[in-house]
Amino acid sequence: MDKISSLVGRYSFRARVFFNGVFCDANAFPEDPAAGQLHLVRSGTVVFRQDGAEPLRVDEPAMVFYPRGSAHTLEIPDGAGATLLCAHIRFEDGGANPLARALPDRLYQPLNEMGALRQTLELLFTEAASPSQGREVILDRLCDVLMVQVLRNE
Repeated sequence: MDKISSLVGRYSFRARVFFNGVFCDANAFPEDPAAGQLHLVRSGTVVFRQDGAEPLRVDEPAMVFYPRGSAHTLEIPDGAGATLLCAHIRFEDGGANPLARALPDRLYQPLNEMGALRQTLELLFTEAASPSQGREVILDRLCDVLMVQVLRNE
């Protein structure tokens, strides 16, 4: 068995989508050592702010991931909307989980730089826009797959 498969088998995590749609305001995420936050920008502009880090302005489809639940805010500049899919990633043992510890505080990747992850992200975006039965379960599982791919590529 390879290293990533062994680690994921031993130190589990679970994705749970909590937002999927048009976001047109601001939202603050307090520090949460039990869960990371995954933000997938499908369209529009979002500014991510985190104490001690330069603001990150995202103007294209991209992934922004806070694996150890760092406090951060999302803002929409100029009142324009952005389409987002956001999920909590609950790691077994929270921020002490070696999978969460292996990643930087904030991971940012534009869609056009994601290589093999791009196909999973495009599938996630397609499913997110679909009103089909079981969509929430499929989105959660696709986020799980995306996280394994992120770990593999880091």
